[in-house]
Order: sequence, then C-alpha cells, then structure tokens
Amino acid sequence: MAAAGSSAAWKRWLRPEVYPIFAATGVAVSICAMQLIRNITTNPEVRYRPNPNPRPVSSAETPI
Repeated sequence: MAAAGSSAAWKRWLRPEVYPIFAATGVAVSICAMQLIRNITTNPEVRYRPNPNPRPVSSAETPI
C-alpha cells in the first residue's frame, strides 16, 4: 500500500511542468543558507564566538 502511494506521488510531482518550481525553490533556499552562513561567520553583531568576551559591552555603549 505504501509503495503504491509513493509511486503516485512521484508521478504527480516529478513532471517537467514542476521542474521550474523545484529550481526556483532550490535557488531561494541556497541563497538563504548562504546569507545565514555569511552573517554567522562575518557580521560582528551576529557572530558566534566559542570563547566568551571578557568585556561584552564597549565603553561607547555604557550609559553615563
């Protein structure tokens, strides 16, 4: 029963008409993943550092 349902799903979704949808979705997911990795590794406001910062607040941000 499960094999018959799986075969029907393949026949429904793997047609040449839906290839552009899969391609556009794949490109969008790739761009999002690339931006996420870029922000995590380079952006100082989002950067993940395993070592704790001894002075997490800079002197410019401290209130008077």
